[in-house]
Amino acid sequence: MAKNNKDPWHKNNIDDTLKKRKNDQRNLLNVVQAMDSQLIYEVTKILKDHSGKDIPDWSLLDSEHKSYNKEVADKVRAKIDEVYSLDSKLHPLKDVIKKANLERNYFNEQLVKGIYFKHTHQLKRGIGSENYMATMQERHKDNLDEVVKATSEHLLSDLDPDKHADYVLDFLKDKYKFDKEKVSTDSMKNKVHELMVRHVAQRLSKDYIHR
Repeated sequence: MAKNNKDPWHKNNIDDTLKKRKNDQRNLLNVVQAMDSQLIYEVTKILKDHSGKDIPDWSLLDSEHKSYNKEVADKVRAKIDEVYSLDSKLHPLKDVIKKANLERNYFNEQLVKGIYFKHTHQLKRGIGSENYMATMQERHKDNLDEVVKATSEHLLSDLDPDKHADYVLDFLKDKYKFDKEKVSTDSMKNKVHELMVRHVAQRLSKDYIHR
């Protein structure tokens, strides 16, 4: 059918759809990593500035240590809000808010922050731990895993088996050259989403389709 069909899951558009969305995912992950790296830099700077030394004193954030400093801990909490604020030039949703002309109010900001709310909450709760540097790194890894999971689910979120099954099967036939005599079309239509998940993850093969 015509290449000008705008449906992202038309068989002629699926490759482009997946390529664009995977690229968007990579860009988002790069931004998330940049924000997390920025926080580590800022926290390290706060600790160095307070001690006047070139080496950060992490015991200032350890609530069980005699060097614990509540003022420094509060500065770190404030810095977390600043780095992950929607006003941050690094925030991946900053341009989205502009384009959508969303009113800047508390409700909309919390709505758009989405995935970062849990992350910032955990970063703040971790202040006071014995090794906050390790805590930050662990939280950052967990958050990156969450972003990967969320964006991977979003990749196929508008794939409708009822509407797109025939397109997807034609696409997979071109890709994997499976034998139509060895498969049940109805069964494959019922597994369209699973098959595409496997295709995206590079875990689909002709042998798997023939099972």
